[in-house]
Amino acid sequence: MGLVLKGLIEEGREMDYMEALVNTIEGRLREGSLRPGEALEFARKLDRLAELARRLRDYATASSSAKATAETYRAVSTLRGRSPEDIEKELAKLKEALKELKASH
Repeated sequence: MGLVLKGLIEEGREMDYMEALVNTIEGRLREGSLRPGEALEFARKLDRLAELARRLRDYATASSSAKATAETYRAVSTLRGRSPEDIEKELAKLKEALKELKASH
């Protein structure tokens, strides 16, 4: 089946299993070795996985947003009590660093 079993605590095993299963099902579909009933059952399971994928994207987006908010708050709190001139200097440094980062990618 192309599935290599891994230890229960091994990181990333779920992704390896999913990849192996996708490859196996695609291979059987190409070969024509799937029965119609099997194909429908796989489709039902994949519909569940599609819903899980949507929820995972929502989770990742919400987590990223919360992290960005916390980082912004932390950055702003470091500027509190500083003079407007100091804040302008820090912002200029950040803009320059961002420009360099964009140029390096």
